[in-house]
Amino acid sequence: MIAWLRKSGFETSRKPIFNALLVPAAIAASLAAGSGAAVAAEPEKTASSERMTGRAADIQPAGTVVDENYRLGGGDRLRIRFFDRYDREDLNGEYVVAESGQVRLPRIGVFDARDKTTPELEREIRRNVESRGEKLGYFSIDIAQCRPFYVTGLANKPGSYPYLPGYTVLHAVSVAGGLYRTPLASVADSMREKRILNETMDRLGELMARRARLEAERGNADAIRMPKELEELEPVRAGELIASETDLMRRAREVTKREKAGIETAIQLANSEIESYRVEITRTGKRVEEMAGIFDQLKTLHDQRVINQQRLFEATAALDAAQRDRQVAFAGHARARADLEKAQKELSLLELSASVRIAGEIASADREIIRLKAAAAQTRMLASTLDTLSGQGGAGQALTYRIMRRAKSGELVFEQASETTPIMPGDVIEIQGQTGPGPRDQVASLAR
Repeated sequence: MIAWLRKSGFETSRKPIFNALLVPAAIAASLAAGSGAAVAAEPEKTASSERMTGRAADIQPAGTVVDENYRLGGGDRLRIRFFDRYDREDLNGEYVVAESGQVRLPRIGVFDARDKTTPELEREIRRNVESRGEKLGYFSIDIAQCRPFYVTGLANKPGSYPYLPGYTVLHAVSVAGGLYRTPLASVADSMREKRILNETMDRLGELMARRARLEAERGNADAIRMPKELEELEPVRAGELIASETDLMRRAREVTKREKAGIETAIQLANSEIESYRVEITRTGKRVEEMAGIFDQLKTLHDQRVINQQRLFEATAALDAAQRDRQVAFAGHARARADLEKAQKELSLLELSASVRIAGEIASADREIIRLKAAAAQTRMLASTLDTLSGQGGAGQALTYRIMRRAKSGELVFEQASETTPIMPGDVIEIQGQTGPGPRDQVASLAR
């Protein structure tokens, strides 16, 4: 604005103009000394606070009174006076609305003031007291001081400041010490931030290509599809990045294929071993039956004293050997089945672990992409600001204002503003430098 005044021939009138803009800053500074705690358990009735309140009321611009439709919120300071014959003079004073939205009046009660106007709060207090059978004479509730507003970005003194009715964005900038200007902002600083921005965008492009490769692996696709966002971000390197990720996918699939082939070979060997033991179990079973028959015949002959004890012992030993062979075959068969189940489980886990790994890497890449976009947006804004402050931005740069405020639905929203836009208590005024976006800047702006 100073540069514009100089170009327009208003250099001599600059000081009166800024002095006029800084009047609200003096008002805010005087009121800042009277800001209290989050909850006022007792009314504040000190002589200094009474003098300060009266002085603030005297120096407010003519006609700038708080609208009776103003909705109360945490941080608002209320002035409550009772005008009845009951002993309530000790309650006269100022009360701060807590962050929870409640106001505590000793001996009367606790009342929810959030999103209520002062007439609505008066009616609620009266209705609550009279519902208990008590009498409540005339009393008034006025707004002594509204909750603060906040300034961030290119301001000399970002922070919170007391609100006065009639404030605009320009008043807020004045209260925050004016726009930030420094002779230390240099081209070297801007170049450093731009280098960081380029490195961030390079990493972002690599992550986008990696995510495209992971998507192809998850879908078992033969080729990686070129993401449109990557093509816009890296029109020159996009093909190279995709080719590199394609080579990685091919090598990863070869490793997976070899692992799968080894497990499938183990499954085949286990099946063959199971079949071999099944044949052995059948053969030894028949042998055990034959040896059991022979043993029964020899035992009968032994009982008839046809053969001696030695022949019976030999038959017993042969039967025991056949039974041991059958047990060994059963044990081998069980071991082969266990090996088969283990190999089948490994094959299933190989496919499952690949799916889980890909899903985890995609989620990790998504988080990193979001982080890099946010970092790129911040770095871009800082580089743009340094260009603005150092005079290197050219004619395409300007300052922009945004106001973050709570909508009626309770959601925080950003609104574009100008120097003459009125502000409200609780608003956050953001001052930014702006340049014409390039291809990478458009991608970085997605994180805003």
